[in-house]
Amino acid sequence: MCVLAEHERNIIRERTKAGLDLARARGRSGGRPEGLSERYRKIAPEVKEIYEKNSRSTDEIREMFKIKSQPTLYKILKYSGVDIKGFLKKRR
Repeated sequence: MCVLAEHERNIIRERTKAGLDLARARGRSGGRPEGLSERYRKIAPEVKEIYEKNSRSTDEIREMFKIKSQPTLYKILKYSGVDIKGFLKKRR
């Protein structure tokens, strides 16, 4: 049984590799797209301006612009040039 399972696993591995190679040859790549969406890039200057004035809390800014999470807000601020060390961690 172990020999059959190992053989089946090798076949699956070969087919997966062949499929990925074929997709790359067609110019496709998998995974989540990097960077901010177009919507967030458009609002980045406004968010930066309000954030730098310290007139509103980060939760209020998120509500104003309908930003779903705190990390996304900090990614927008980083994109717009605000120095926010300590809030974002590079995951890789």
